[in-house]
Amino acid sequence: MIKFILIFACVLTSSALAQGWDSYANARFGATASVPPGFLAMGPEASNSDGMIFRSRKGGALLTIFGADVPGRDFEAYVENQIAHEQSYSGWKIINRTITPDWAQYTGSIGGRFLSIRTIASCNGRQAVSTKIEYNGNMGSTVAKVERSLKAGPATSC
Repeated sequence: MIKFILIFACVLTSSALAQGWDSYANARFGATASVPPGFLAMGPEASNSDGMIFRSRKGGALLTIFGADVPGRDFEAYVENQIAHEQSYSGWKIINRTITPDWAQYTGSIGGRFLSIRTIASCNGRQAVSTKIEYNGNMGSTVAKVERSLKAGPATSC
């Protein structure tokens, strides 16, 4: 009986923690990821259908879920170019990076603001899907949950 009560309590706790999370799926590139509670779409999907930007209600965080074409099917070069863009255009200091032929993860900071990007190769290397989160303070567990949720699903442009 105690075992049943513990399992039931765990299920209730998991359900409560999951409440408020939504998801976004991009038809063009097949990018799918979870959207945390308190994040609202900043408008309609981009006119080129490459993704959506969400802002936290408190205004301190931005989440972008998007897809892109990978020039020459060279995923690793694509990611290196994205990192160079974040550094030169946006001024991020990249502090961690892992790049493989199938996925990449990198983080950065500027002042007290943080950046975390996860990218997955999709469509046989022709495309990539990504989550990009810019935030202040301690959002580590939320960021990790969003990044773990990123999937490359069916894409209309594949």
